[in-house]
Amino acid sequence: MPYMFLVARFFFLLVVLLFDKAVLGDDGDVQLDIPYFCVDKNVLKVFSSRLSCLGLEGSTNPVAALAGSDHVDAGELQHSQEVMAYQWFVLEKHNPYRVECVDSRVRLEYIPLLPLNWLSEQLGAVSEISGPLNSTYKCSYASLINDIEKYVQKRLPSSRKLFAVAGTRNLRTQMGVLGLRENIRKGEQYDAITKFVTSVYLGHYERFPQCPDLLRKHWPGAIELPSVPLSFFGGQSESDSRISTRDIKFLFAGRMWLFGPERVCSVRNAVASLVKGPLADAVHVVNTTSRGAVIPVPAIEDLYRRAEFCLITKADSYSTAALYSAVWAGCVPIIISDWLVPALNWAIPWSELVVRINEQDFLASPSSALLTVREQYEHLLPQFQEKLHKWRTLLSYKRTKASTTAGIHEDIKYYAFTSPDTDGQAVVVPSLELFLMEVLYHPGTSETPKSTLDPKASGLSCETPYHCPRVEFLVPPLQLTGKQGGQDERSFLCQNVHRLIGQYKMVYNQKCVRILWPLRPGHFKPFDLKRISEDEKAFVEEFHRIGFSPRIYPYESAGLSSSSLGGKGIIPFESL
Repeated sequence: MPYMFLVARFFFLLVVLLFDKAVLGDDGDVQLDIPYFCVDKNVLKVFSSRLSCLGLEGSTNPVAALAGSDHVDAGELQHSQEVMAYQWFVLEKHNPYRVECVDSRVRLEYIPLLPLNWLSEQLGAVSEISGPLNSTYKCSYASLINDIEKYVQKRLPSSRKLFAVAGTRNLRTQMGVLGLRENIRKGEQYDAITKFVTSVYLGHYERFPQCPDLLRKHWPGAIELPSVPLSFFGGQSESDSRISTRDIKFLFAGRMWLFGPERVCSVRNAVASLVKGPLADAVHVVNTTSRGAVIPVPAIEDLYRRAEFCLITKADSYSTAALYSAVWAGCVPIIISDWLVPALNWAIPWSELVVRINEQDFLASPSSALLTVREQYEHLLPQFQEKLHKWRTLLSYKRTKASTTAGIHEDIKYYAFTSPDTDGQAVVVPSLELFLMEVLYHPGTSETPKSTLDPKASGLSCETPYHCPRVEFLVPPLQLTGKQGGQDERSFLCQNVHRLIGQYKMVYNQKCVRILWPLRPGHFKPFDLKRISEDEKAFVEEFHRIGFSPRIYPYESAGLSSSSLGGKGIIPFESL
């Protein structure tokens, strides 16, 4: 009996050893092949005509044409991931991962979806009847919905995992409101769009899309892609971000005019108040709220390159393009968010690249929080900039030789990649190359990269910020305690804004974001009535009576403008 036990144990250890040799590298990393994908030619015919909406039909370089346009806003450029994806997945002749759909190696299939929201939204709900007579119909959401219908009707069963890329905020709502013929949850068209949504993994500009409304079902996985850095369009993509001449200590560039509860006592409101505080001379706040004007890309990009620290806050969603612009410019991001989980967090060591502050700590005393950052991190700027310069390559949409990214891939913890670059001609887009990995190994799928280093890892992505593959990829917040934390400077309303006004909240079972209103909007407890001012009480009642705030509270543009504060206040982007 002991003899049989030893023999069984020997064979068990042999199997484990062979597994480790086959699956793990010499340093213990899990060996993974970046998956092959295909593009069905018939599917391409259905969707590719929308490229003509950009005036780029037949173009072999739509990205370059888009960058040269004088009519595209900076925010739209940063959300043009779908054009970047189309160029590499479809047009790039030397894409090493694209094979024919009949190839036995293929694991994924790219659906060339091109919502082009900045054009489609302007057209509104163009009716199907007027379509043939309307030259703009083909660029509308109604036309996109019809294309999806055609695709679903012709689609054949396949074991390939389907994926698409879109930079549209809340794509399901846009398709439902501006695309469907009838605003009802039934019918052949509604069923076809639902079937499409529930079968396609979406590369998206944010990890947590807003909750569905008309289209009730959701994507099986929304995978965050980095926004396109402004430098990509500003002619500075090759510049060295490790420059030493930076004359702005803290920079914020973003919209102040937000939606719903985010317009009241939000982090961005607190950022605005910095221009009147003890750090007024060190803080540069630029309001990029655009009322139809085109934001100057080179001027905004130049600010990022001049700044040492960039304040990264949520706006109407948890993700923000400012993070990736800051990284590319070598400006150390200060993430002031409890929910923002950066793209490719399983590959890039974000805890070495950014500083994070809990929202409540910053809201309580914005100046104290930034003073702590300056005390603890100012002397570490060269080290931060070296890391940012190294890892920014993996966030890029620039076409590059596969050998360029291979060297950086070697420094990724836990995983080792193999690339089919047999002739040295392979061209990759670094962010999309790793995106293919995340599509294949998304949590909840049958494809799960198991590692003896982390047996609990369920995939390469996050279901929520607190369900990531490894906890070290969640950037720990800066500890603000005692004197460093300062006193809570907020009014009673701002200290209780989530309870009295409302908030964005993650709905776990749907993996999406929605606004959470109080159970009894506009009603106060006796505790509240003893402490809230009459002005704040009137503001809360009016907010819930009309359903939103007609003004940003407590931020007042007149009192915080650069003219009223001797040139040190909030700078409108028009003056750049």
